[in-house]
Amino acid sequence: MERVGVTMSMWTGFLLASTLAAAEPQTELWAGHQVVRGIKPIFMMGDLETQTETFVIARVTRTDNALLIEQRACEMDIKETLGIKVSMAPAALQALPTTAIRFAIDPQGGVKAPPWEVGWTETDFDKDGNPGVTVSVISRMCSGDLYIQSDSVTTATGATLTENGLKSDVSVAVHQDILGASRTCLKLGAGETYEKQTGQMVYRQIPAGTTCSDLSAGSWPVLVPSR
Repeated sequence: MERVGVTMSMWTGFLLASTLAAAEPQTELWAGHQVVRGIKPIFMMGDLETQTETFVIARVTRTDNALLIEQRACEMDIKETLGIKVSMAPAALQALPTTAIRFAIDPQGGVKAPPWEVGWTETDFDKDGNPGVTVSVISRMCSGDLYIQSDSVTTATGATLTENGLKSDVSVAVHQDILGASRTCLKLGAGETYEKQTGQMVYRQIPAGTTCSDLSAGSWPVLVPSR
């Protein structure tokens, strides 16, 4: 009986150790790519189609029932529309806060995340002496800088785990407030705007230690399929 008791204790200890080992979080590094399109009202030009691509690197913590994605933007490409080109300086991108996304994993392997927020306040995030974040505008009609406060809420739908990452459709509600501008012609369009965007995001695991400077948008490890 004593021998059986010892064996059961050992077996119980083994099961407990196995359970704890299975629950031990794993940390990975992912590259991500998001493409969203929408319609944005532009002063004196009406509603314009928009397309924004964002390239990110994310620290991913994985457990048996959850994924925590903590990502920062490396590059952002806003498609030129009707001769209007909008861009954000690399220093501004680097100053933006980290975005945290938490996906729950169900027993069948399905993944779902509550909506998450991305944005910044009127605080001078990019430390250039102007409120909010500075966005450059190049246009035949008027060029200069806009100082923007922005907040958006992103919702993932139909998310699925892939062999080495994740993919999902997304919808984004964007609210922006133009706090000021470097030129009077741009100040005429100052105020709040609201935009609904839809698109996709994809992620893929990359080697530990990879940085934004190691990658470029032209050879990004994972891309949303062209439509």
